[in-house]
Amino acid sequence: PSREIKKLTSDPLTIVTGYVDDIRPYIAKATVNICPMRIGSGIKNKILEAMAMEKPTVATKLACDGIPDVVDGENILIADTPEKFNEEVVLLLNNESLRKKIGKNGRQFVQKNYTWVNTAYQFEKVYQEAINQFYKNKK
Repeated sequence: PSREIKKLTSDPLTIVTGYVDDIRPYIAKATVNICPMRIGSGIKNKILEAMAMEKPTVATKLACDGIPDVVDGENILIADTPEKFNEEVVLLLNNESLRKKIGKNGRQFVQKNYTWVNTAYQFEKVYQEAINQFYKNKK
């Protein structure tokens, strides 16, 4: 971590770890998962891991771009301004029933869409379509 990030440890409630081999123990300790990304692209596995562990997540729309089927207010909370992001995090911290709802729905979302079995099935479909098209074009 940069010096600026390391300075955050002056707050006793803030822990800066740097690289970790496994983020699951840290997610398990969290009440809310946050992903305030403003740049980047692709699937955010940390969001999916937190959702799989039933941790409610607040993320920017950009952070969710690689996970197109998430639904704001159902399985995640999406916020793009610092004020809205703060509002959503505080809302989850103060509202246990909403935390549980978003967490449970997030886990169900991951189980439905992002398990290894589901992913393998999607690849199998693509490969089968390619094979069928290949043989169709050979005729």
